[in-house]
Amino acid sequence: MNVSGPLHSTENRTQQTSSFHGLRVGEWFSGKVKTIYNGQFAAIESKNGSFVARLEAALEANKRYVFQVKQTGREIQLKVIQQTNQVNVNETLGKRADRFERALFHHFVKHEVAFTKEQMQQLASLLKEAGTVKPNALQTMTLMQERQFPATKATF
Repeated sequence: MNVSGPLHSTENRTQQTSSFHGLRVGEWFSGKVKTIYNGQFAAIESKNGSFVARLEAALEANKRYVFQVKQTGREIQLKVIQQTNQVNVNETLGKRADRFERALFHHFVKHEVAFTKEQMQQLASLLKEAGTVKPNALQTMTLMQERQFPATKATF
């Protein structure tokens, strides 16, 4: 399933060649389809902002999805990964996820943190080394990801 369409935002459009609302190509994020217009467009809302996208797949209003950013710039293109209440982490990651990857993935989706598969796996390996998935460790991972700190033991 793919979602694509023109950007409609009050944000300055001059620096959208590599990112949009802080989202970069390849990143995953959770967002909610707020409204569907004429079956072709949808208002999508996420922690990083709201925008309107052209639909190439049937999505439902007021449902949350995990999207992957495929393109930014004049037009944003998103790939629908899964509906958030039906997330299968093993299927999404394409491998059997350990408890650290599952905990971090669900935490990032719940808290609408944008991430790439590789970033999530690097951060999950730090959790594994520390041997914890406690809320404060997950919150630290959120801060590291949002502030774009390197995924190293020294930073953690």
